[in-house]
Amino acid sequence: MADVVAACLESPGSTYQSADQVKDAAQALSQTGICTLCVLRYLPLELGPAYPTRSAADTLQELGVTGEPAEAPCPACLGILNYELADQIIDAYAAQQFDAQDAAVGVELPRSVFVRHRAMQLFCADRGIGRADAAVDVKDAFKHMVAQRLAAACGVTMLGDSPMRIDVTLLHAESAAETRFLGADESKTAFLSALRDCDEHMFRTHAACPPAAPQTPARLGPVSLRRASLLIGGRYLKLERNVSQTPFIIEGRRVTEHSVSELIGAPLQKLTRCDSCNLVGSGREDADVRMLGAGRPFYIECINPRVTRVTPAQLRA
Repeated sequence: MADVVAACLESPGSTYQSADQVKDAAQALSQTGICTLCVLRYLPLELGPAYPTRSAADTLQELGVTGEPAEAPCPACLGILNYELADQIIDAYAAQQFDAQDAAVGVELPRSVFVRHRAMQLFCADRGIGRADAAVDVKDAFKHMVAQRLAAACGVTMLGDSPMRIDVTLLHAESAAETRFLGADESKTAFLSALRDCDEHMFRTHAACPPAAPQTPARLGPVSLRRASLLIGGRYLKLERNVSQTPFIIEGRRVTEHSVSELIGAPLQKLTRCDSCNLVGSGREDADVRMLGAGRPFYIECINPRVTRVTPAQLRA
């Protein structure tokens, strides 16, 4: 891990003139009960190699922080910047065995995190700690944590945009009421606008600066793993009659036993391990009509495929 104190002095949001000033600021932040990663966020330290990848004990020692670590969940991030939460996401991804080389990660945070972030910014401004507007966002820090694990465990690079998407939702019911004074029932865009426009006096009336520690940590909600469809095209021949192009079902009863989409789609679904397949043909023929000659052009859409690196030999098999 890089020298944390030196990295803080060189960080774009730094206002420190000496290592002692960095350590004093870290001590003040730590005394609010926030976690080590949040101490780094609000110093502020730019995301990079100076952030610990697993244990934060050495980081606190290097920053000269004294005292026992807080046992309650972090008041700033609500326990979101937790290695175990990030590991749960990686475990869910690894279990599906996608062959993706990169992925984009989306994170939906509890709205109370934004209120607490502003409360911490005001605390930092009161204490002259760094530049409050340069503090690292919780979402960016969490994505950084997930990216480190994706690369180490799965060899996957996190990008801003990718056909492979990992979307996670983080939940914290205990703090939901903290946003009501801003109109928490409105859309997220309206909520963030209300938070931004809320004057400091009104904000301090409704929110403690720094925020108090919650009793329970945030938990991981739904994890969505979605990949762009894989399209496989060709021409099909139908040498027998009574085969429909797609399943032919009337009032819950199959009219034909087989369909082209199932005969082609079933082996492709097994090969790509996709959720389902859709056949799109260039026109169609009746079920009791054969398709001869050069065949009918078509493509199969493999929805949410785990495997996309498919060879011609595999397709022929």
